Amino acid sequence: MTGISDGARSALLSGVAMTIALMAQPVFAADAPATTDSGASKATNIEEVVVTARKKTERLLDVPVAANALSTKALAKYATTDLTSVGNQIPQVSIDHAASGAGAIITIRGIGSASVDAAIEQEVTVNIDGVPISRGRVIEQAFFDQASVEVLKGPQALYFGKNSPAGVISINSQDPGSSPSGYVRAGYEEGAQNAFLEGAYGGPIADGLSARVAIRASDMFGGYVKGVGGPLTGSQLPAFQQKDGINDLGSPGSSYPGERDIIGRLTVDYKPTGSPFSAAFKFLGSDHQDRGDSMDQVIWRCAKGDSHPESLDFGSFLLGGPTYVTDPYGSCGGTRSNSFGGLPPAWAAGYAGSNGGIPYTSVVTYLSSLTMNYRLADHLNLTSVTGYYEYNEQQFSNYDETDMSLASGVNNDEQTSISEELRLQSSFQGPLNFTVGGFYGHDRRSFHQVGSIGYLGVDPATGNTNLFASIDYYHTDTYSGFGELSWKILPNVELAGGARYTSETKYGDDGMTYVHPLLQLLDPTVSAPVGERFITTFTENNVSPQVTLSWHISPDVMVYGAYKTGFKSGGFSTPAIIPSTATVANQSFHQETAKGGELGLKFSEMDRRLTGDLSLYRYTFSGLQLTAFDAATTSYFTQNAASATTEGFEFNLNYQATQEFGFHGSVGYSHARFDDFTGSQCWTGQDAAQGCGADGTQNLTGQPLSRAPNLVGLVGATYEHEIYNDYKLALTGDVKYSSGYFLETSDNPYAYQGKYATLDLSARVYNGDWEFAVIGQNLTNTYYAVLGGDKPLSPVAPNGGGSDIIANLGRPREITFQITRHF
Repeated sequence: MTGISDGARSALLSGVAMTIALMAQPVFAADAPATTDSGASKATNIEEVVVTARKKTERLLDVPVAANALSTKALAKYATTDLTSVGNQIPQVSIDHAASGAGAIITIRGIGSASVDAAIEQEVTVNIDGVPISRGRVIEQAFFDQASVEVLKGPQALYFGKNSPAGVISINSQDPGSSPSGYVRAGYEEGAQNAFLEGAYGGPIADGLSARVAIRASDMFGGYVKGVGGPLTGSQLPAFQQKDGINDLGSPGSSYPGERDIIGRLTVDYKPTGSPFSAAFKFLGSDHQDRGDSMDQVIWRCAKGDSHPESLDFGSFLLGGPTYVTDPYGSCGGTRSNSFGGLPPAWAAGYAGSNGGIPYTSVVTYLSSLTMNYRLADHLNLTSVTGYYEYNEQQFSNYDETDMSLASGVNNDEQTSISEELRLQSSFQGPLNFTVGGFYGHDRRSFHQVGSIGYLGVDPATGNTNLFASIDYYHTDTYSGFGELSWKILPNVELAGGARYTSETKYGDDGMTYVHPLLQLLDPTVSAPVGERFITTFTENNVSPQVTLSWHISPDVMVYGAYKTGFKSGGFSTPAIIPSTATVANQSFHQETAKGGELGLKFSEMDRRLTGDLSLYRYTFSGLQLTAFDAATTSYFTQNAASATTEGFEFNLNYQATQEFGFHGSVGYSHARFDDFTGSQCWTGQDAAQGCGADGTQNLTGQPLSRAPNLVGLVGATYEHEIYNDYKLALTGDVKYSSGYFLETSDNPYAYQGKYATLDLSARVYNGDWEFAVIGQNLTNTYYAVLGGDKPLSPVAPNGGGSDIIANLGRPREITFQITRHF
């Protein structure tokens, strides 16, 4: 591992060797029990963590994969109701909302996809009840009534439908159960004024047939970011608005994001007694609304010397007004407020899809899975998983991030996906077992964009006030076959090897449908000609092998080593303005691959009171799909621009000191660096002295990846005590730490988040029927950014002073009051 010093590497390997030596016990017989219970039941709060990482139920301890799992109990500790909160609880994982584009960035061990391009798939696949989803918009789906969340780190080629180069997040919802049960939960988070109500009920309804219904609704009356923009008139306005007498109204909302969610799930299980056949059907519908995709961002900093953010006014070039207009209400960092405006009604009237000028987001999602199992013979099972996923996202937002709303856009994204996986799996008593299967997936997407980079008046021919529009269509067909053979060389030593073959055919059809005539007058080459379509089809093939050797030193101590590979197919860029220099070649990007390995140790000692794991890893990613963004024109494209290596270690430890006290902690070190990135785009305002070449590129070879802190850590404690009759008090506290990281791919020094820490606490009083909880997150109210970048249309400060920077912030202090009734 080249990124870790020789001394650190030696210390780590020595530590592993010492731990193995201390825990080593004689080889156990093949029929020895998997766990011991000679006292485990005497200690409270000890959960036997069970996962399905290899599509069979196993203890996490027995799975030779670097993985973290959150049970129902763990999810409840901090009222986890969205995927971003999952990222806060697991080391070396970040899951964050992004404005426009892909809608999110999901990162594991420093590897994640850019968010600005809606066409790009995530490096991390989210698998919900067996259905693989690689689009970032999945994080806007409400999250509740879950049985478990499993996070598998590193390339995952075999078991989750699609190849995933950085990892998989597997979400498993609650099943009906063998007896009637359910709950009702109500709560209120006082900071964002978020009220919610949810409930579920399920159980048997006939012989072999059971069902569960769950529903959740939430309404955020406030938000995390305050809107402070006010009206603008006269000389404060951009040139064409002055000319036409159109005033800006200020912030359309008092706070953001103002989310509303309603989600329902139906689960039906069919398990007839004595039958070799069983089936489970799950259907979920979700409706997410908020006050605009970008409206909860803030100005992270202004260009050097500025006290307020500014934006370029293209109309001034025609009417002789100022080149830049200043937002008098906007601040330059350090606050959880913004002045972002909507569109004046007169402007919005000619702007299709702009919702009357009021920013909004609407995402409607449908997800269903049908899992059927048929026992062909003893120890031989055939499984079919049929998936359907549909989302329809409509939104309009302000991407200029000022009161003037000079960069705005409609981004309507629709996708329908169907998938089918057949898997044959053995569980023979002998040394050899296998898994073999096939997967088919079909995706169909359309992406319709309407946008503006200023107001240039009404187009007399069309009545349009927006400046451009485009529409893109995409189809993908995926065929893959996979297989793995496992061999128990000894009763406690297993060698497993397999591979997935994938063939993906992609079809893309991109083109501009409208350009305002005055925009063309300002720059005749601003976009590709209206009506020209960039149409292409390509097929990519890949074989991703993996080999794992695991050794159970004792029933509760395992070491393993693995070689793994991964693959993510290419696609087509979706800029709002397709540049005049666009070609089929530069609008397309191709596959990305990963290869490397890891060593791991897992252990459970002291009757499960002491558990932990240690993993060391090194993976190289070739053909990284990176997006270059031009803040002046808001155009971008994705290319296979670099290679990178991420290497490091992660250590997790849990210790139940007494029946009442427990302690847990984790630390992760990741050295994620570009191996070859000679053509990185310069950050806005970067000059030659700071490394920007005459061609507008810089060399980031050897430099860190964005959003990839070197060091993260968590330390916490739990306390549980019976206080009255059968009521118990449960307390949990966690302190989390992150070292610094760049917020954008270009390693802009002005878009850098320094080290920070947060504090979470929760308190519960509960018995078998009732639970009363107070849950506090980020109680220190730490101000930190999770991602960011150059503000569109920003001025550039002289002498390498950079531009205005926008950012999404981590959530502020949140205190949630919650009551639950179980029945």
